Amino acid sequence: MMRRLSRLAPRSTSTERLAPRRTRAYNFASSQYNAAFGDLPPVDRDKLRKDAIAYCERFDAQKWYDDPVATCIAGKPVESGESGPTYDNFGRENGIVLHGDIDGLLDHLRDFDGVRDQRTSVRSVERALFTDHAAALIGNQTLDFGKQDGVTEIEEALEASEVERRLVDQLLDDEERGVLCIERAPVLVACVSNFSNFLDLSRKTLRNLECGIPVVVLSRTGSTTQYPYRWYQLLIEEMARHGVDTKYASFASVSLEKQIELCRALGDASPLHITSSRQTALNCNASHNNVIASTGGPNTMVVAGALDGATGALLRDSATIEHAGQCTALRVAVLDARHVAPDAVHEALRGAAAPATATDALATDVYAGLFPGAPSTSWGEDYVDCDRVNVKTSEAMPVGHLDEGWRQPVVDLSIAKDFGSDAHVLDVSNWLVQRQPISLAVNGDLALSVKLWERTAMVVVTVGGCDGRPPASTCQARPQDGEIFGEVPPRKELREHTRFPVYVPSAAPAYNASYDASYLKTRSDAPFPSSVAALMERVEDATVRGYCSILVDYLRDACGPRPGPGKARETLYGWQRPPLHLKTAFRLAASASLDDVTPAIALFLATNARDQLVVSVEAGGDALVDALSSCGVDAKVEERFEADVYYDAVSGADLRDRFATYPLAQQFASLFLTVGHAKSTLGKDEAFVAAFSASPKWLRVVE
Repeated sequence: MMRRLSRLAPRSTSTERLAPRRTRAYNFASSQYNAAFGDLPPVDRDKLRKDAIAYCERFDAQKWYDDPVATCIAGKPVESGESGPTYDNFGRENGIVLHGDIDGLLDHLRDFDGVRDQRTSVRSVERALFTDHAAALIGNQTLDFGKQDGVTEIEEALEASEVERRLVDQLLDDEERGVLCIERAPVLVACVSNFSNFLDLSRKTLRNLECGIPVVVLSRTGSTTQYPYRWYQLLIEEMARHGVDTKYASFASVSLEKQIELCRALGDASPLHITSSRQTALNCNASHNNVIASTGGPNTMVVAGALDGATGALLRDSATIEHAGQCTALRVAVLDARHVAPDAVHEALRGAAAPATATDALATDVYAGLFPGAPSTSWGEDYVDCDRVNVKTSEAMPVGHLDEGWRQPVVDLSIAKDFGSDAHVLDVSNWLVQRQPISLAVNGDLALSVKLWERTAMVVVTVGGCDGRPPASTCQARPQDGEIFGEVPPRKELREHTRFPVYVPSAAPAYNASYDASYLKTRSDAPFPSSVAALMERVEDATVRGYCSILVDYLRDACGPRPGPGKARETLYGWQRPPLHLKTAFRLAASASLDDVTPAIALFLATNARDQLVVSVEAGGDALVDALSSCGVDAKVEERFEADVYYDAVSGADLRDRFATYPLAQQFASLFLTVGHAKSTLGKDEAFVAAFSASPKWLRVVE
């Protein structure tokens, strides 16, 4: 093993460089984070589209055979390995790949020493990638994955990356001041097929490179590995041109087994960044202790009242976006049986555009077309084929395993007779908590949208289809406008999938950074609000106390709804309480140390989420319960503990493990509290702002 997770522990530095107390921009929803939005570069979508179409038209398919995908060390291909075909999005051969070994990569990455800050040169590389080579990025993804709207992704990369660069600036500034340490073990980046130009190859690879962190981009092991490799080739070309040592970027064209071996060999100090299905994230987490994963989820649309033509069209487009190859594709629709019959929904789902090729879709600005001749799957007799959109109807919410139907348009309809009743809203809310979709769209009822948002932990909520608002789809999120995006698993399953939940925009290197021990000790004498003062008096370790001081000061600055800077849609984002009707439980051993559990308890005790925390202590822990109770914590001794009744249930050992390396405030808080945005499809929507701003769901500090 090269490096272990212990390398992430805070390292002592001279206190002469220590920064004054302040909240930094890389921490979500802080004042400086909010200030990182706005003043984004203009994007010429028409030119991007025109240039990408021209690239596709002159593309020579033979190139992907003559120049096979291969492992590259410092930009140089390894010309050996097992040769095999590569495949596009629908299983059609489109090139050659050489699968090699990892020994050369490991030799290259071992004892890697380099610079700590190469922002200027890497940002020159990035500028060239997304201007001079933008057409190639879009075109290669169109040809390999069948992406219909690669233009929007490049727009997002150009705009949202500007926000994330500002966050990295603050991160490096604090490292220079001795506040924190950025781990510079090699980073492994796995490429999602549908959105890699931004989510993976841009925001993960480039943001780490500019901090002087070596990156290994992993090949895709099933299909669509050509375009990430071609992105890497362009990256190396521009790195060489702009004076960035190509040793910082490698490409691993290896089997899945070898990728796992590579993770284990590098050790837990090396994070694996991945955007994937939940099952893939589970598999990765089983063999590596530092997985930073974004996962899928069954995106849901709720329609109150009748299904009009515009809402029906967005229902269909949500189900078929990128031929059901987008992470925000619709999977479940909830409708009112008093106003909507199954036949009407079936009709609405018919008639999707049918571009002959992805290039045709790109040329005609179609983002939700069904490709003719694409493979289809029989979903069984419970499903009706509505022009290749598979539909199942029930009165209840779906139960059991719910296949998300990657590249297969499929929708489960819940057409409820008691739609909108208290019992129905609670049932839908609990289903959303258990399944944790990426996106929820609510059409036709503003009050209903607030109720569902308050009782869930949705990261993306869109409100439309009423009071002059255009209808809402499940496909909308612009992180550069404060529409915070995240693909997170259900909260009880969080740590089985990822070390931390991932939110965009954020500074990718922050997920593998920690506070400096010397800095934390300088914060140990800070005053605390009365809500947590009694608890803090019992903390013995000055480092833990200093960490709690940072957490509380951060919450003071970051709590409450934040308006997004976008002009087209009204947006509120920020920290939120867990679902209001549910509680979180910490299950402690009788011998648990207060120092071990105080940082997690403080997040609740210092905020309006305090009534949502229950501390359950094993038999014999009466003294611990007395101590916690005297500090205002709802604590009790229980011989039996029923974890199922809680939103989340965390053991004392896990509580200590979660802050053992003193992760940055955003990352630690996100393990317990919720993050996201709600938006209206209408700009300047005062009614929306009033309804959502007044909600007790927003996290607030209790002094």
